[in-house]
Amino acid sequence: MSRALRVEFPGAIYHLISRGVARMPTFLEDADRTGFLAILVQKVEACALTIHAFCRMPNHYHCRDRFRDRDRLFRF
Repeated sequence: MSRALRVEFPGAIYHLISRGVARMPTFLEDADRTGFLAILVQKVEACALTIHAFCRMPNHYHCRDRFRDRDRLFRF
């Protein structure tokens, strides 16, 4: 069964999620967690992104984001 099409419109807030393979941990050490935050800051600048909330779990993360430019969503 396919997923429903993404609704896209200016100012939309998106729920982004990324999981580790086979639900294995993706953040093994404090350096991994700190590195993730550094990458997230880079993406905020590069993608004209506003992060409203995020949750970093041992094997995945969730972000609630608003992209000021719709085309930058696909660069995230």
